[in-house]
Amino acid sequence: MRVRLPDSIHGRFALLLIASLLFCNIAAAWILAREGTAFDQAIRVQHDMGRLVALIDTIEETDRETGEAIVQRSATGYTRFSIESKPLTRRAGAELGDIADEIRRALPGHEIRVTRPGPRHRFDERGPALLIISVRLDEGVRKDEWLNSLVYPLSGANVWRQKGTFFIPLIASLAVALLIGLFFLNQMTRPLEKLARASLAAGKGDHSVRLDETGPREIRDAAASFNTMQSQIADFEEDRRRMLASVGHDLRTPITSLRLRVEGVEDDTLRLPMIRTLEDMTVMTEDILRFTREGGEAEERRDTDLRDMLADLCGRAGVNFAAHEPVSAPVRMVAIRRAVSNLIDNALRYAGSARVSLARIEGGAAITVSDRGPGIPESRLTEVLEPFVRGEESRSRDTGGIGLGLAITRRIVAEHGGNMALRNRPGGGLEVELVLPAGVAPVGGLA
Repeated sequence: MRVRLPDSIHGRFALLLIASLLFCNIAAAWILAREGTAFDQAIRVQHDMGRLVALIDTIEETDRETGEAIVQRSATGYTRFSIESKPLTRRAGAELGDIADEIRRALPGHEIRVTRPGPRHRFDERGPALLIISVRLDEGVRKDEWLNSLVYPLSGANVWRQKGTFFIPLIASLAVALLIGLFFLNQMTRPLEKLARASLAAGKGDHSVRLDETGPREIRDAAASFNTMQSQIADFEEDRRRMLASVGHDLRTPITSLRLRVEGVEDDTLRLPMIRTLEDMTVMTEDILRFTREGGEAEERRDTDLRDMLADLCGRAGVNFAAHEPVSAPVRMVAIRRAVSNLIDNALRYAGSARVSLARIEGGAAITVSDRGPGIPESRLTEVLEPFVRGEESRSRDTGGIGLGLAITRRIVAEHGGNMALRNRPGGGLEVELVLPAGVAPVGGLA
């Protein structure tokens, strides 16, 4: 079974950070567990040191029987004492010099032997002892004999109760490191998310978006490159609009002059075709000027009830309109009316009728304009959205202008952060869907 990693860079780095911290802390806990024997030794020596010193002093000062009785009573569930002629530490295991030195400081002048028995070295049914401590008696009736102490490890519950204090800072450090790491990780990846959103807005035609040039050097360089690209594209678009506007304005004067001259032609067979040609040129000029004006409008966005706006628009155009509920969206109302009007005009021109519907969808609103006209070939559905491309190839005034209506509509929708889709209807006709974000900030808010 293939493991699916998070799709985002933030998610993958977060997973890597969590896995690394967990691995380090599990390794530290494993090392602590492996060092449990040494930990138990330290606990047992500190716990039994006072009893051992007092027991040695008592045995050296009392008679044999009393000393024997005291030794037997001193045994606990984890420590067993005995007085023997020889130490139990001979070849029983490795000498533990550090613990022996600690006992020597408490019992100066006594010979001390401290060893850890091997795993197979058992003295009774309790199993292997944790430590063997042998102390030679230097005074009293048992002089030169050895007090042997078998120290057994504490139970698991007692040991881990003691070890638990070590895990508290371990877990606390894990939580703090994780929180700090996720914070800085979020700070590092947030500019990438902004860049992705800004690139999407630029792809939809909004070239006003700019990014803050802050953060690490690589992020600053990427933001600066994006801002430069946006400025260059915006300048190019502005130059193109100026050029088209100039061409449109300059064409008006000669067209008007030619119209006046044509009106003086008496032969109808010559005058009427020339007038139709001049009227076509007039429509083209007006479309060019309208296209340039649409690109330069600075209308502010306002929360608008799309249902009321579309109902009024469809009522004026005499087309059917359907909407089940009101939908509010921050839009440029004049621009959206123009966009929908272009679609209604196309439907009326090619199909003779149109139907407009409004529906609330997840995160936005969908405006659909449909007809039962000839439709558009599937291979040209994307092409007709470009400026100066028409779905109907003729340049007749009876069938429209110069192919700017859909381009203007597409630009208006893109500037609102939405999408425009064309598709042929089953049974014939065309359906155009405009998807607008509802109740969200404009894409220009990324700057």
